Amino acid sequence: EMIPYGIDAKAFQRAESVSIGLKKPIVLCPAALVPYKRIDRAIEAVVLLKEASLLVVGRGSLESKLKRMGHENLGSRFALIGVAHDKMASLYQAADVVTLPSEAQENSPMVFLESMSAGKLVVTTDSQRNRWILGDAGIYCNPDDRAQYAQSLRKSLRLGGQTETKRRIQRVAKRFAIRSVARQYEELFHSFAR
Repeated sequence: EMIPYGIDAKAFQRAESVSIGLKKPIVLCPAALVPYKRIDRAIEAVVLLKEASLLVVGRGSLESKLKRMGHENLGSRFALIGVAHDKMASLYQAADVVTLPSEAQENSPMVFLESMSAGKLVVTTDSQRNRWILGDAGIYCNPDDRAQYAQSLRKSLRLGGQTETKRRIQRVAKRFAIRSVARQYEELFHSFAR
């Protein structure tokens, strides 16, 4: 039996946007700063988007390297910060789109559920698992192809604010609502008693 993670979307929907000192539009990349998350690919792709800024939120072993790379390539269009998880909802609201270029083996990132809860499109690695989780709330690409990745980000920035896009994200997000997931667990546990 496969039951997905659940999320209480209210905190992400009610959060106030914060000013982060980056020029809009803002691409948010919330991830641990470790090799398999491939944050360097996000930096390389945003370099090709002359109109966008990149906000990386996370901590990890690659922090110094990624800060240096981001500032050298994007200058004032880049910021890398670490914040407590309870501050993330406001950062999602400040962003225009979310990206996670992780290797395909990544399990089921909570970033996807948080993004959908905040009403944001996600640009991510094209994999069967990512497509299962995000469905129409995602735009898929090969982050190793910098031009393709940049084009996917451009597309997401163009579509992200549209009413139909927001409806699609809400439809997909309902699958992961905490009440829906809890009900699936209850049904599973009751099936054991039969």
